[in-house]
Amino acid sequence: MFNINKDATILFCEFLDTSTHHGANDIELSEESILRIEKADNLIIFDFVHHTQIYLSILTKGIAEDTIDFKMSFIVLDRRRDPQEYNMIAIYPQAYWQSEEDLPEYSATIKDYCIDFFYPRIQRQHVIAAGQWLRHAKTKLNLINN
Repeated sequence: MFNINKDATILFCEFLDTSTHHGANDIELSEESILRIEKADNLIIFDFVHHTQIYLSILTKGIAEDTIDFKMSFIVLDRRRDPQEYNMIAIYPQAYWQSEEDLPEYSATIKDYCIDFFYPRIQRQHVIAAGQWLRHAKTKLNLINN
């Protein structure tokens, strides 16, 4: 399976650590959008090791409810003792949704809590999309913080 690159890993960790540190699942990116981080309750077994499944979504704030603009699922093995140990975390894209109405595009399928199959071509595309998407979310966050 293909891991996201180092720059994307750093951004992913910043978002993950920010949400963990503040005890919130949502990070406000702008007046109109939020980044939601959700950890699945179940663990995924890959290479005989337990991994966490994490969903990142960008939502547009609505009057009645928020709508998903983009969502990705990742399989994560985090062995960091220090938040800066980026070489101790592996982040694999697993699925991608373009919108709330979309069906997911899977780059890895899960069956009985195990990686059942992965699609190399699709996962390479998801690695690229994740990097672009994380940079975009970071840019929006920087704009609101400045």
